[in-house]
Amino acid sequence: EKLKSSDEDRLALENVIENFRQTTMREKETTKKLYDDLLAAREQDSVEMSRLKQIEFLYNQTLADNADLRQLLEKEHQLL
Repeated sequence: EKLKSSDEDRLALENVIENFRQTTMREKETTKKLYDDLLAAREQDSVEMSRLKQIEFLYNQTLADNADLRQLLEKEHQLL
């Protein structure tokens, strides 16, 4: 009877250890996926920031070009 109880205890302990191992593996996989997703989001943010800076540069360049055109038109108007 004691031997049977000891075997049951050993099996129960092995079961607990295996469940713990599987849970730990799942947690590691989840953590890695979250980390990878975070890195991907950061890279995407970096790309978006580059695009926004490029848009800002082009917008400022357009404003400067428009100011130059306005001055040219005013000079031309004065000559007429």
